Amino acid sequence: MSGLANFFIWGSICLAHIRFRAGWQTQGHSLDELPYKASFGVIGSWIGLGLNILCLIASFYVALFPIQGSPDPSAFFQQYLAAPLILALYLGWKCTVGRKDPFMISAKDMDVTSGLRANIEEIQQMAEEKRANTTPKGLPMRIIRSVF
Repeated sequence: MSGLANFFIWGSICLAHIRFRAGWQTQGHSLDELPYKASFGVIGSWIGLGLNILCLIASFYVALFPIQGSPDPSAFFQQYLAAPLILALYLGWKCTVGRKDPFMISAKDMDVTSGLRANIEEIQQMAEEKRANTTPKGLPMRIIRSVF
C-alpha cells in the first residue's frame, strides 16, 4: 500500500506545482520573483505527473490481471488498496469540510503570495544583482551548469 501511495503523493506534488505556476503566471508574476525554481520547470512536472499516472495504470493492470492464475478480487484489493482509500479520504473531506469549495480553484483566484519569506521587490532586486554579478563563462561551463 505504501508503494502505491507514493505514486499518488508524487503525482499530487507534480500537479500542485503545475497549478501553482499557472496561478503565478495568470496573476501577472514573473519567474524572477520566485526565490526557488524547479530545474526542469513545469515541463518536468508534466513528465513526472504523466509517469506517475502511467505507473498507477500499470499497477492497476498488474493487480487486476496477475501473472499467474485468474483475477482474484481479494488479491486485487490487497494490491490496490491505496486507490479506494485515497478516494474515500478525499470524498470524506469534501463532504465535511470542503463542501462549498469547487473541485479546483481557478488560477486567477489562487493565493500565491501569502507565506512568502521575503518581499517580492526584494526577490526581484536579488535576481537583478545576481544577473549583474554573473560573468560570462565559456560555453562548456555554461552547458555543464545548465544540465546540472
